[in-house]
Amino acid sequence: KNVLRKYFIPYLPSLNLKQGGLGLVEPPKIEDWNNAREIYLMDNKLSKLSQLPKCLILTKLWLHKNYDLMEMPQLFFEDMPLPHSLDLSYTSIKFLPPSISMLVLLHTFRLKGCELLMELPPQIGELGKLEEFDLEGTELMYLPKEIGQLIRLKCFRVSFCGCANRYEEFKQMDSIIPTKVLSKLSELNELSIDVNPNAHQWDVEVWDANVKEILNELSSLQKLKILRLYLPSVESLQQLRWNNKQVMYPDLSQFGFTVGHHPWRIIFRLPHEVG
Repeated sequence: KNVLRKYFIPYLPSLNLKQGGLGLVEPPKIEDWNNAREIYLMDNKLSKLSQLPKCLILTKLWLHKNYDLMEMPQLFFEDMPLPHSLDLSYTSIKFLPPSISMLVLLHTFRLKGCELLMELPPQIGELGKLEEFDLEGTELMYLPKEIGQLIRLKCFRVSFCGCANRYEEFKQMDSIIPTKVLSKLSELNELSIDVNPNAHQWDVEVWDANVKEILNELSSLQKLKILRLYLPSVESLQQLRWNNKQVMYPDLSQFGFTVGHHPWRIIFRLPHEVG
């Protein structure tokens, strides 16, 4: 199991590398990466990254909205011991490199809108301090069991592709969400699980087969305040065990359910202060 390395970090003046929205097609020089405490390169046109940055003081890395970025070097995170915030949203990356395991202090990890991302590596379980993990708008086929190691998660948003033409590739999986993974995330305040409602065959054959077990596990998440779910049928909605106006989650203040195959069949509730 990876442990945080002991680095000698010399004193360096604080440097924030801010080059967001400049239309960059090439990454900054490697020495600029190495001397930066925070790096903001969002909303550019980067298609590649520096191969082996040695970012010993880096705490924040924002690369979102680099739509042409399709690949991250295998050892990209190898010498980044301190990041607590990483944003790769709205890029075209297809996988995360194994060196993601080195980001053991990461609190916030955003991959929102990464439509080509179909799976997560098992090394994701090494991010034990993660509190916000945003995978909304991805095309994931399943979650690895190592997600259950992220026991400090407070906000977890995930989207599954639900494409019938990809079903054959992973139908040997026991479940798209492995058993007893969600129930381990007892600190969750917000949970969103979305499935493409247009993929009829996938919804019926895969999600419907697992949703009862998933709902049973959700009943142990007593700290939930926000819950959004895709449910394949009215029967699965009833499994949430409504009792008059009481629900199994005592602090639940917002919920949104998409029921059935039609994208407009949505049930939701807004906070009281929103009139």
